[in-house]
Amino acid sequence: MEINSLSQCSLICIPSIRELEYFKSFAGNAHSSIFYLTSDEEVKEALESQGTQGVMLSSLYSETILCEREFSRIILLEHSLLTTSLLLSALRNSLNAPITVVTRFKAYPSELYRRLGAKYVIYSNSNKISFLVQ
Repeated sequence: MEINSLSQCSLICIPSIRELEYFKSFAGNAHSSIFYLTSDEEVKEALESQGTQGVMLSSLYSETILCEREFSRIILLEHSLLTTSLLLSALRNSLNAPITVVTRFKAYPSELYRRLGAKYVIYSNSNKISFLVQ
């Protein structure tokens, strides 16, 4: 996957349809400076069917993400700890923006996510986190 541009924007990582629905519940009509990364073809198709541009598809087991764009921040919506750790590794190997993990799993300490490569961790079951995409 490759995006050719040098302007800054946000990257939202949406690993599954469940997280896509969660994202829609708080993002509303997110602005156009957002790009999306997913390893799920169904998520990619759903985003593109809504007219979303800038959707990247990556193998979950890819060690890097080929992208020439600079992102000001990365938001990863957690689906599972395994998926999150694999995505964090690829993101850490490829991009320099700070990574925020949004998770509903309060059993895992924030230090675990930080050791995996996240700079920030937000624990939330609600959709009151729209400030992330403004």
